[in-house]
Formats: sequence, structure tokens, C-alpha cells
Amino acid sequence: MKKHTTINQSLSADVSTCVNVAVDLAKKVFQVAGENALGQVIFEDRIKSREAFQTFLLKLPASVTVLVESGPGAQAWARLLQAQGNFGKMSKKGDAYLRSLAVQGAHAVLRQVRPDSEQPDDQWLQRWVSRLGRKEAAVRLANRNLRILWRLLQNDQTYRRQPGNSQEAAMSH
Repeated sequence: MKKHTTINQSLSADVSTCVNVAVDLAKKVFQVAGENALGQVIFEDRIKSREAFQTFLLKLPASVTVLVESGPGAQAWARLLQAQGNFGKMSKKGDAYLRSLAVQGAHAVLRQVRPDSEQPDDQWLQRWVSRLGRKEAAVRLANRNLRILWRLLQNDQTYRRQPGNSQEAAMSH
């Protein structure tokens, strides 16, 4: 498939006739689909670079509503859309299973935290639990882990723990 070509050639190539445009954000490819007032898909495109995607967004008329799935990085695109007059809507659709797994994993980590531990990670996790409660601390830890994971995936890096630096990920290519 050529870069910046429509997936289905029978669909209209004019995105300005769309009422809504849905965007699936991925690491290196942005899947875009537009629908008319009747809810029919009239535009589809696969954009293969962040720069081309930003150019695409800047060319959208203000009358088009852009729907963006929620997740790390989506807020930045939504701010860009809101700044130019498009109303960027966020959705949590499709993320529930991943979020529940991350929270379950965080609860498992919090069960292993010892109150008398000298480890820096255990100490700040214990502070979170005492200040926020176990459930909120687990959600915060899951959020933190997912953000680290997202950053690593975005930059094609691996996580390496550095002794003595408890809250920062050592990232390398």
C-alpha cells in the first residue's frame, strides 16, 4: 500500500464532507475513518508518519469532530485539535481489559510491600497507600507503569532498572 493513500478506493477522498473522523492512534501508523451525517463511512486513510498526521489534522475544517481513543499521547493530539477549533473527544472504549490487568498487577505489587522495608520503592509505595488508600495507590501505580510502558514503546526502547534510582526508568535502544 502506498503511503497516504486511501484503503478503499471506492470511498470519497474528500475528508471535508465528513461529520466525524475517528482516529486509531498507533506507534507509527494512524488509521483514520470519516463518516457522513448518516453514519456511513465515506473516508478511510492510513497515515504512516506523525508529521503527515499532524498535517492532516491541521487541514481539517472546524466543522469536523475528531474522535480519539484515550491513552498516553492522545491528550496532546486532542489539545492540538481543540486549539484549531475541532472538538477532540476522548474515549476509553477498548482499553478496559488492559487497564484491569494493570490494576490487578499493581495490587499484586502492593501486597508484597513490607512496611519495615528500607527499599526506596517500598517506601514511596507505602506513602501512597497511607495517603491515598490501597485501591487508589494501585490505580496510580498501574497508571505510572502504563505511562512508562507507553514511553518505552513510543521510543522503541527497553526498560533497565538502575540501582539507587527508584523512580526513573533507564531506557536504552
